[in-house]
Amino acid sequence: MKKYWKSLDEYNGTPEVPRQDETNNISALEMLGDEISENKASRRDFLKWFGFSFMSATVLASCESPVKKAIPFLNQPEELTPGMASWYASSFYDGKDYCPVLVKVRDGRPIKIEGNELSTLTHGGTHARVQSSVLSLYDTAGRYHQPFHKGNKITWEKADAEIIEKLSEGNGETVILTSTVISPSTKEVIEKFKQRYPNSKHVAYDAVSYSAMREANSLTFGRNEIPFYRFNNANLIVGFNADFLANWLLPVAFARQYSETRRIDKEKKTMSLHMHFESGMSVTGANADERVMIKPHEELQILQSVYAMLTGGNTGNPHPQASVLANQIQKHGNKTLVVSGTNDVKVQALVNAINYLAGSYGNTIDFTNSIKLYQGKDNDLEQLVRDMEEGKIGTLIVSDANPVYDYPGIVFKKALEKVALKISLSSVLNETAEVSDYILPSTHYLESWDDVLPVKGFYGIIQPVIRPLFDARQMQDTLLQWAGNVTKYKDFLKENWEKQFFLQQQNHTAFTAFWQDCLQQGAFTPATNPVGSPAFNTVALGNSGALETVAVSDGWNLVLYESTAIGDGRHANNPWLQELPDPLTEVCWDNFAAISPADAEKLMLTDGDFIRIANDVEIPVVVQPGQAPKTLSMAIGYGRTRSGKVAEGVGVNAYNFVS
Repeated sequence: MKKYWKSLDEYNGTPEVPRQDETNNISALEMLGDEISENKASRRDFLKWFGFSFMSATVLASCESPVKKAIPFLNQPEELTPGMASWYASSFYDGKDYCPVLVKVRDGRPIKIEGNELSTLTHGGTHARVQSSVLSLYDTAGRYHQPFHKGNKITWEKADAEIIEKLSEGNGETVILTSTVISPSTKEVIEKFKQRYPNSKHVAYDAVSYSAMREANSLTFGRNEIPFYRFNNANLIVGFNADFLANWLLPVAFARQYSETRRIDKEKKTMSLHMHFESGMSVTGANADERVMIKPHEELQILQSVYAMLTGGNTGNPHPQASVLANQIQKHGNKTLVVSGTNDVKVQALVNAINYLAGSYGNTIDFTNSIKLYQGKDNDLEQLVRDMEEGKIGTLIVSDANPVYDYPGIVFKKALEKVALKISLSSVLNETAEVSDYILPSTHYLESWDDVLPVKGFYGIIQPVIRPLFDARQMQDTLLQWAGNVTKYKDFLKENWEKQFFLQQQNHTAFTAFWQDCLQQGAFTPATNPVGSPAFNTVALGNSGALETVAVSDGWNLVLYESTAIGDGRHANNPWLQELPDPLTEVCWDNFAAISPADAEKLMLTDGDFIRIANDVEIPVVVQPGQAPKTLSMAIGYGRTRSGKVAEGVGVNAYNFVS
């Protein structure tokens, strides 16, 4: 029988330093009575008994003044009972992660986030960044409280007048730079703005890019889309550097699907086989049946060898792991699902080819319900930087994005200096807003109206559960104002739903009833027309360079990944996320370089030792079993210089290593 260890220290027989929650210090719990005082009280017990009450009191007390303004109890609704909680359906979307949610509101204050079980996409699931988002609402130090112009306070009226005048002059191009927009109504607002200012355009980019996946699908299938993956239909799941249980695409939905294939009961006698190939240990890799450590270049080598074996082509000198994988794919056929998290067109094109040969499309891969997240194109952002450097951009409006921080190096910041008018619509402190001429804060999502389309056929509603705590205004209202449209975004949203979505259903004859039902459910799922399995373009696969010889390096490799807590860094100022231990290493409040035990022994490194990368970046190391040899893994999202006191100066900025 196998024996498992909790850590390397336990495996090596090294005594561990007692954790804080295992010390025997006397706490207040021991004063509560005989039942409690019989046992040693721990920090975890203390937090269990007192933590929520203390945190609630702290949060609500620190926000007492603005909350009173938000819902004055002299005018409270008759149906509002003091002390009684109500639940409201909404949607969480921050430009990257999506999740349908229920918001618990007590006395007019949001206090808890849960998943919406009525969602047929996530079935009530959430993750850490969703759960902790309620705390960011009350982040008085990390949010902008009013508009600013070059560091000085300004009224919305004056800011609007000055900006409209400058936009009307038409000096150079105007660019609206955002993360991926999945709101149909917000896209309509942007179109209204572009109609008012014909020299304007919208550029979307993602700090964590999936551009190669869309480009590969465009090359091999003629569809610039990301299909929906159905892990619950797969008997063979193969992952390459894709942490689909924690971060990749739609982890909340995929984790639930994955659990279905791994569960055995009276009706289901078998479980799926999960093979995972990765350079650094991940949550998904830790759950695999067979996990293989690979260097970055080996991913393409394995895929090339597998493709050659499946097509009967020349295998040359196949990768040692390729034969086993190819046999499993042939065995499981159209119940196979191969996914990769590598942002490389060659890799993604080969993944498409292998899935096509297995018969996965229409079974485990579905283009009918394509994913609308991550629509950014790397080439568009690169072109924008070149245009700024050449002085072609007169105005840059940045919303829900932070390129000064997450664009590698200082190239973007330098190019931004050549833009005459720089406007930030960020609701929170960030590096891009701090170098902008105008900072015009948007509202928190819990204070906002919006809609979302994360997956084709799955619409969601975002509705406010509290009035704005600060002098902020929704980005959509700001763009409508500058476009000369006096309609409030809430009304614009309702009008758009009446025109576009009301006719797609037959349950309600009146729009008011339909709208109220959508608000209560938090979602709308109209019928979608099935999309047939696409035809694969073999010529395009060859033209992509996917079958060319892979360059091999014996040097060290650096692998970047998203942490389970911080993600891409936009929520780095949330203390709950900073304090959330990494599920594999238990490290919190920092990023680190993970190194294999063998390499650590050769270099005489132990946990906490510092190494220098690229001559100027110093970072602590953590010895991580499962790390591929001569590779380092480092989390992005840290090293913030302007975000609030929680995140500033914590860790190093790994985006500077992105190629």
